[in-house]
Amino acid sequence: MRQLFLAGAVCLLLAACAPHQPHHLEAMPEIQNETFILRNLPWLKEVSTHDRILASGFKQVAVLGRSDSRTTRKAYVKVDWFTEDGFPVKTRLSRWKPVTIQPQEAFVYSAVSPSGAAVNYHVLITDELRDVGQRPYRNRAHFTK
Repeated sequence: MRQLFLAGAVCLLLAACAPHQPHHLEAMPEIQNETFILRNLPWLKEVSTHDRILASGFKQVAVLGRSDSRTTRKAYVKVDWFTEDGFPVKTRLSRWKPVTIQPQEAFVYSAVSPSGAAVNYHVLITDELRDVGQRPYRNRAHFTK
């Protein structure tokens, strides 16, 4: 009986001396390079993004798509940039830019990151801006690269 008690005490002592695993906060989810169509644009087809690193170390992203419309359309494109850690990169370059898209034609929109720290991006596309502050509509169709 004494040996059983001694073995239990040794086990408790060893468990108490064992290194504790620290409880880490959940890591921030990594920002994925994605394209968001902010309104239902059925005439906008085959939207994709492609990126590359320039000699300067900055990232360039190209947005490609095709119009299925029979008329000339205007869309607005904006690229939001993020650091490797997922934090937004503040820049005046991240503004809505108008893109005229010809009927039944392909289009390309290109943007360069504001710094070498901007490695991830979200591309936002809409067909109308609703106020002077240029805030797009909120319902989003979502496409991943």
